[in-house]
Amino acid sequence: MRRIKAAQFIRLMSNMGLNQVQESWKIVSLTGFRSAMSQMPAIRDMSRAVATGKLSKDKLLTELGDMTGIGMENLWNRYDLRLDDERLGAETGGRFTQVVDNVLDAGQRLTANVSFMRQISDYQQRWAMKAITQQVADMARKARTEGQFDFSKIKERDRQRLASIGLGEDDARKLFANILEHSEFDGKKIVGINTMKWDAETLSKYRVFLTRYTDRLVQQNDFGALSKWMSRPVFSLFVQFRSFVFGAWAKSTLWTLNHGALNDPKMWVLMLGEIAAGAATYAVRQSGTAATEEGWERYWEEAMQPGNLLKNGWARSATASVLPMFLDSLLMATPMGPQFGQARASGSATETFIGSPAVGQIDSAMAFSRGMSGALWDDEDVTQRDIRAGIRAFMPLGNWVPITAALGALIEDMPR
Repeated sequence: MRRIKAAQFIRLMSNMGLNQVQESWKIVSLTGFRSAMSQMPAIRDMSRAVATGKLSKDKLLTELGDMTGIGMENLWNRYDLRLDDERLGAETGGRFTQVVDNVLDAGQRLTANVSFMRQISDYQQRWAMKAITQQVADMARKARTEGQFDFSKIKERDRQRLASIGLGEDDARKLFANILEHSEFDGKKIVGINTMKWDAETLSKYRVFLTRYTDRLVQQNDFGALSKWMSRPVFSLFVQFRSFVFGAWAKSTLWTLNHGALNDPKMWVLMLGEIAAGAATYAVRQSGTAATEEGWERYWEEAMQPGNLLKNGWARSATASVLPMFLDSLLMATPMGPQFGQARASGSATETFIGSPAVGQIDSAMAFSRGMSGALWDDEDVTQRDIRAGIRAFMPLGNWVPITAALGALIEDMPR
């Protein structure tokens, strides 16, 4: 099962970086525009850091990275995937299975790099840590009054959101005192926190808080957050690439509803921004179909229709989580049919039960087989749909936008 899932990852996840980009809006909207923009890491420095694992050019980022270990996934997964959770306790196997594992590992690393998934995730996590630290420092300055901290000066909704991540008023007082006393500032911008000077207990609590907050802004599923049955090998095939949306139900959907989705302007900005970012990444994802004259017209008439952009933009947001999947499952039994079929980065169907990547590969392979057999035995024309089904079923990186664009140009003259 592990090898089947690895093959699906190589086949379908070459566009995952697009979905990852839109999570940047959550960093900006929840930490505040000023905090996020002042702490945005330089692209050139971050590219060098991703390649080398060294963060020496940014003292604050170095301290936060050393304290939490966050933002180093690309470095940890560069050479060896044998410490993956699913391999712990597994038998070594023979020479053939080792070769298969090595090929799949190389394919997964290639897919992750081609999609920029890990690079973007690492960048966002490091940015989130810095923005959170800036936000906390700004709150501390705002609440400070004659050597003490008056929390009535901080908005109630902001206090509630911090408390939901584990920072109550007593811990916040200690954190505020340490961050203002020991940190280095360039004007109002925090440039270092000098962790060696902090109270050990407060520093430990801040590490936990920072990890939780970062994992909410750049979503990482917590251990034990998903149902136990989802970890079973067979069932895990059906939820592959969906663990994010199942985790987002609690981390994004319910959390947003509980923290002002209906009456807090900050949450409105978050949700509207997520829809706009989702619509933008959806438009980029569908641009591969616009390589031909016919595809260009269809792209603007169908994909770029405002209603289509709106529904797929919402479906790609973290706040939507599992809702599009269950809605499509219900709509399958109506004349409307599924409405969010292009929302997933993998291109798989969104329905609950038949949206499994493995099932999708079987369906594509059967469609390709029917088309080829009809061409060989009944002298039927091979269609664009047949070729696309074959590419989708058997070609690694087959749904990568540059490949879909090139394929569209190559098969333009074939019947649809």
